[in-house]
Amino acid sequence: MENNKQREKQKLKGFLKIVIIAFAVLLLILVVLFLLDKSLKDVDKKDYTDKDESIYYFSADYDADPLDDEVYAAKNRDIMFTDHAGNGEPLTAQEDGKGVKALFYDYFTALMTGDSVSHSALLTENYKTHFEIQEKFTPQKVYDISIKFLTGGNADGNYIERYQVTYKIYKNDGTYRADVGSNVAKIMVFEVTTENGRTMINSIVPMNIK
Repeated sequence: MENNKQREKQKLKGFLKIVIIAFAVLLLILVVLFLLDKSLKDVDKKDYTDKDESIYYFSADYDADPLDDEVYAAKNRDIMFTDHAGNGEPLTAQEDGKGVKALFYDYFTALMTGDSVSHSALLTENYKTHFEIQEKFTPQKVYDISIKFLTGGNADGNYIERYQVTYKIYKNDGTYRADVGSNVAKIMVFEVTTENGRTMINSIVPMNIK
């Protein structure tokens, strides 16, 4: 009788040991898969603040007022927008708060004021999945801003437009964009999507010119 109880205890201990080992192995597998998935996502993300050794960056001053710089203040800071019909005009604070014009006005205003919170609010979750977000950047001395309509249409139930966007940064410090030097314009394509009445930036990529 005593031997039977002892054997039962040993079986129970053996069973519990197997369960614990199996649970530990499963937990280890889940942790490895999570870290692998996170690593792959991080690798795939585009980061426009990656520094380029061939580019000179000015010192970052987060408290600076760009308009205190007389040279920059004299530059053309209009946000020029050209629609699908080829009509061009500078954007103003009076733009409708939900449309694409208001989006671009708010985007460049956020850059000029160094407002990373407002900037992030203009980006879709898809953007945040595929691009690193600039969590902090100085007031950017952007000028010669040009926004031109490229294409538009429905995709996956949402209306999507693409715009050709160029601008220059005077005395670029690389806190927002490190892929260009000062006073250099690189043609970018902004994909803009409208969902549930709200227009947001879905992606920003360089234009492929062949």
